[in-house]
Amino acid sequence: MKTINQIFFVIVIFSASVVSCSKSSGPAATPAPVIKPDTIPAGWAKIKVDTNGRYINDIFFINNSVGYAVTASVGIIKSTNGGSTWNKVSDFTMSNISGTNDGKAFFVDGYSNILTKTPDGGVSFTQQGLSSQGMSDIFFSDNNTGLLASKYQIYNTNNAGVNWNPVQTIPNVANLYTSLFMFDNTHAWLVYSNRVVHASTNLSTWQTDTVIAQAPDMSLITIFATSASTVYTCSYSGYLYKSTNGGSSFTFLQKLNPGAIGSFSDLYFIDANTGYLSVGSRIYKTTDAGSSWQMILALGNTSITEIHFTDATHGWACCADGTILKLN
Repeated sequence: MKTINQIFFVIVIFSASVVSCSKSSGPAATPAPVIKPDTIPAGWAKIKVDTNGRYINDIFFINNSVGYAVTASVGIIKSTNGGSTWNKVSDFTMSNISGTNDGKAFFVDGYSNILTKTPDGGVSFTQQGLSSQGMSDIFFSDNNTGLLASKYQIYNTNNAGVNWNPVQTIPNVANLYTSLFMFDNTHAWLVYSNRVVHASTNLSTWQTDTVIAQAPDMSLITIFATSASTVYTCSYSGYLYKSTNGGSSFTFLQKLNPGAIGSFSDLYFIDANTGYLSVGSRIYKTTDAGSSWQMILALGNTSITEIHFTDATHGWACCADGTILKLN
């Protein structure tokens, strides 16, 4: 589950305006910013959130009503009505979120070794320090079992985040962003650069494999599994891969166009065939297990940083301009 604060590259957006004038027309006026239209389908709504126009880093819903988002400017915000309205619940400016069905939520910060958590649905927050700096991602497969990835280490908890134990050193990660996914309590994956680190029998035994890069600067940023064997991963700029052997090898599917703005991506499947992929300013959908993808949504002036679904009719995306997209 990706963040803006942790990604160590710069996205540059080129916008060109041409102004012509005669020698006698005087100085050219500064052109107004071009506001490009959004393409938002029926069933989706775009909601402005008070973040001072800053990035929303991540979004996570525990159920169809209760969800959290983390921002770079105002802290942790919470919704209790499916994302229609949001209220600030903490000043902590965190990066990534995971939650459990019994209402606990966990937040990590990519620049520190601090884990923030709420055991009571956002009423109170506590912080916990770990030994490794730069917590990239966190994921829970049930109410007690979770993984946390730092720049150099994967940690495991079996008691709802009370204790975290290092289970795997991440090789050659340097300053790259790492992203986690758990299918169950024995199958999990972590991606960065063109590498996939995965556990297939228990969370203490991991294997590292390499994905054949389709471009010299390709770096994987998101991963999602629909079964213990079927796994998808995508790069920042839309290079999409699929594995049918649990992540030991991947086949390149296609390159999806990120649009004019941004270069982040995120994957979410709601069943074995139906899934969503955000790339840059666009969201794509597949209904045939990744064989084909149709663009369903495009934003004109901002990028999408994260997507999350709870079922076929409830989904959300957070954006770089402080807006949230809501399905239903």
